[in-house]
Amino acid sequence: MKAIYYKQILDDNKHDIKKCWSILKQATGKMNNKSPFPNEFLINNSPVSDKREIAESFNTFVCKHRSSHESKRSKDK
Repeated sequence: MKAIYYKQILDDNKHDIKKCWSILKQATGKMNNKSPFPNEFLINNSPVSDKREIAESFNTFVCKHRSSHESKRSKDK
């Protein structure tokens, strides 16, 4: 019964891709499954909740991996 219902409303909205995605999310139960952003992160195996410290650690992580990736790319040339 549900399959027929969803097939019909998808057919009715086949020219509206945004509406089709909304229908598919509803059918699969993924309408509002957004998890809240964590209040803490593990940094060096210690829980950290200070936003500035989290941001600085994230920045350090990204910069370290970016420079590592760039040096690898330059070696490949």
